[in-house]
Amino acid sequence: MKNSRIAAQAIILLVVVGICSLCVNSTQAQDNAKGVTCADVNYTLTPNTSTTNAEQALRTPPNSTGPTLANIGLYVEEIDNIDVNNDSYDMTGYLDLQWCDPRLASANPQVFLNHVALGKLETMWWPDVNFSNELHPREIEDEELTIAVDGTLDYREKFAVSLQTDYDLRKFPFDSQHLLATVESFEWTAEQLTLQVEDKVVGFSKDFSIPQWQITDVSEDLTSKQDVRDRAPFSEVKVDIAVQRDPGYYMTKVIIPLLAIVGISLFALWLSPEETKDRVELIFTGVLTSVAYQFVIADSLPHHIYDTLVDAFVGWSFAVMVLAIIETMAISLLIRNDHLIQARNTDRVLRLALPVVYAAGTILLFLIYASR
Repeated sequence: MKNSRIAAQAIILLVVVGICSLCVNSTQAQDNAKGVTCADVNYTLTPNTSTTNAEQALRTPPNSTGPTLANIGLYVEEIDNIDVNNDSYDMTGYLDLQWCDPRLASANPQVFLNHVALGKLETMWWPDVNFSNELHPREIEDEELTIAVDGTLDYREKFAVSLQTDYDLRKFPFDSQHLLATVESFEWTAEQLTLQVEDKVVGFSKDFSIPQWQITDVSEDLTSKQDVRDRAPFSEVKVDIAVQRDPGYYMTKVIIPLLAIVGISLFALWLSPEETKDRVELIFTGVLTSVAYQFVIADSLPHHIYDTLVDAFVGWSFAVMVLAIIETMAISLLIRNDHLIQARNTDRVLRLALPVVYAAGTILLFLIYASR
């Protein structure tokens, strides 16, 4: 009885210790998530005596002893014009920034809109971020700047920008791509500004979709990066939107029609070996049809110097049709040399072997590119 009481007390003690441990870990996790409002930070400000110095000081970072913290958020409204030929895509959305500048504390909150907001930003310090992989300066509208009574600032803008990203098209049209958006300050180094997020950097509109693409993953990376041209490291937010292409369009417009053309061409091998003219005409018709079809759909295919899966498939299909022509001419030559039995036996084997070789080669081709 006494032993059971001691065991029960020990179990209760372990449970209490475990709960306390969870509470401590939760508290530590909350402490590690730094806030950026003026209620969360305690910046050391540099005193200024004259009005001129005060105006100049407002254009310097509010924290004189370390980096100023700024939260960043990206709300994506639309992604379109995914241009694999120019390694670019277009993004439309909203950019949100929040930071603290106690020097701007006042008795009443202030709100500035559109060009007035931009004019206000020119008179004060702000993170001044941009997309480092943008092809052209982003178009901005619907700017809104709010300054709370304690000096906490919230800035929001709607933007449209063309971004550069590298595409890997070797598995086209069964490819997956990464749409990158890299945001960093235009002016302030990592010693002066640290970008951070409370939760997720990227949000999407409820009606968001990308025609012919499906989003498979979204990841964010907060780093301090220094390029060769940079004088010092800069705080950077790198957003990676992983997308996978819907191959339906290219299956119905390229792959299936080409399979049908090759199949019809190989059907010519089932004609009598003596009908050389008809066999050659049917195969050549398939070759010419496939060539003409490639000219029709050329604009919808990516223009790259390296081979994609579709390029390899088209080349393999042409090679098989050429082999069918060679087989027909070889059988014809045997017949002309009075080797009719040998010609028929050879033709009987090849009319079965060539389609099997084409099917096996096509499957192997897809497997090779899928493993890359």
